[in-house]
Amino acid sequence: SYMRGGVAQFSTGLAFRFRNGIPNQLTELAHPFTPETQFNVLALYGQDVWTIHKLSLQWGVRYDQHKTMFADKTWAPTAYTPSFHFPAESPVHFKDITPRVQVGYDLFGNGKTVLKGGWGRFAHQRMLDPEVIAVDPNVYGYASYKWSDPNKNDFYDAGEVNLDPNGPDFLTQQTANFITNPNEQMPWSEETSLSLEREVMPNVAVRATGLYSRNWNLYRNENVFRPYSAYSIPVRSVDPGRDGVVGTADDPGRTLTYYEYPTSLQGQKFEKNWLTNDANIDQAFKSFEFGMFKRMSSGWQIMASYSATKKNIPLTVGLTQSQFNSNIYGGDRTPNAEINTADTTWEKTGKISGAYSKLPFAMTVAVNYEYRNGTPMARTVALRGGTTIPNIVVNAEPIGSLWTPSYHLTDVRVEKNVNLGGGRRLTVRAN
Repeated sequence: SYMRGGVAQFSTGLAFRFRNGIPNQLTELAHPFTPETQFNVLALYGQDVWTIHKLSLQWGVRYDQHKTMFADKTWAPTAYTPSFHFPAESPVHFKDITPRVQVGYDLFGNGKTVLKGGWGRFAHQRMLDPEVIAVDPNVYGYASYKWSDPNKNDFYDAGEVNLDPNGPDFLTQQTANFITNPNEQMPWSEETSLSLEREVMPNVAVRATGLYSRNWNLYRNENVFRPYSAYSIPVRSVDPGRDGVVGTADDPGRTLTYYEYPTSLQGQKFEKNWLTNDANIDQAFKSFEFGMFKRMSSGWQIMASYSATKKNIPLTVGLTQSQFNSNIYGGDRTPNAEINTADTTWEKTGKISGAYSKLPFAMTVAVNYEYRNGTPMARTVALRGGTTIPNIVVNAEPIGSLWTPSYHLTDVRVEKNVNLGGGRRLTVRAN
């Protein structure tokens, strides 16, 4: 993958910050820049099916290889920023072999009762954006300085800022904020299933299924200069209740605590992140499903199912600034990310659908109904009072203390086909 980009909205490569209308900060953007990232994926898969009397066995194995390379790049100095050189780099390469197997067994040899089961392991597919790009240093960057705009023309003029990186006006300088973790490991998923299917009468069958799955080696975003243990200073605030106002009737009468780090770890020089695996956030899911279906015969068919999944997700938040929003990411590795963020609720779904084709005038009617329980949520509250973390938003209650309404969807379709002759047919539908 070859990518080109810049900060086109700033023709000069400058950004100006105003606070309450007063000039406050000058930022020189890396403009233009041409990142170049190579991301190569090789995947090989093989499978076979064996049938031995009443037993059917299907097995497979997959090999994946992920390689990434960042090109050697140099940014030339500008009037505002020094030059940068980024040598060629190759982050952690992943290689993995993932087996899987499915088994079917005809219990009585008459094709009416089948026991099915399977097990499979699945490796995480590395993503170019955002995983790989996040650790490429040759991306958007900037240097910021104090700026007061002495001539009040709302634009930078030479001499208004001391551009010495070690001078009194320098604030911060940043390129990529992520680095490669040499100990990073591949996230994995695993799934085991077992089902029993029985034909109870011609064209009618019932099915029961159980499924267990888990995810491990999941990622968290860790600041290498501020590890988990650095968040050691408790900051306590009164829970204001659902109205957000302290001292009213809905106050639950308790305090909420978050944690900040000491001032000795404050500042941009202590901001450098990488992805780390955390065994404390392994996820597990237990599901079961019951189903019944009748094939189309005698002019009608019907299918119905009900499923439920018990979740065990220790962390449900994404990384800072929503950089990652996949299930394999467990958010920032800080105590604050773990405040009421576990999801141990049930997810339930019910479906029923049917069709009848012998109505008068050769019409067909079909009905589909679906139910899903609501989404579990939690009340959030903005806490204040810290020094290095002056304010933060956390869940005041466990996930599942609030729910969105359940979801019900009914779809009805009436259809009639008219033969126009000559191989032509007109279909009229109403939904």
